[in-house]
Amino acid sequence: RREARSTADGDELSDDWFDYRRMRDNVSRLKWSLDEKRWVHAGFAHPQARGVAMRKMYFGEGAERLVRKFREVAADQTTFIGPRLVAKETRFIDLRMRNEDDLQNFHRVFCETQGKAQELADIFNSRLETLPGVDHTVPRVTFLECSV
Repeated sequence: RREARSTADGDELSDDWFDYRRMRDNVSRLKWSLDEKRWVHAGFAHPQARGVAMRKMYFGEGAERLVRKFREVAADQTTFIGPRLVAKETRFIDLRMRNEDDLQNFHRVFCETQGKAQELADIFNSRLETLPGVDHTVPRVTFLECSV
């Protein structure tokens, strides 16, 4: 189900969130390395995070993905810590994907595309800097870092 756009997150876990903080040893974050062409362990976004939580209701949707709010949880196992994140999940998972390798290959394509898009954005932004009249008030193009 989709939540109202005006829904406030709060700063602590509630019944509105799936709670993965007790699964610390089973939660990991991987990023696709464009240079190395492999998954690399990335750790939590915030160094003091000890778990994660994902909003039960999604807040956005596209043609292929549903988007949920996603947060890291502090050592007190109650308070959110670090930046606000998003968790995207596909609307179309192939039922033949039965193991971790199949799922990682599925996500690799999305992460590669996101990484290449950021590389192009960096080139665009560099060229933008060389134009007369362009200062810090001109918006730059960026993409969210993709991890699984």
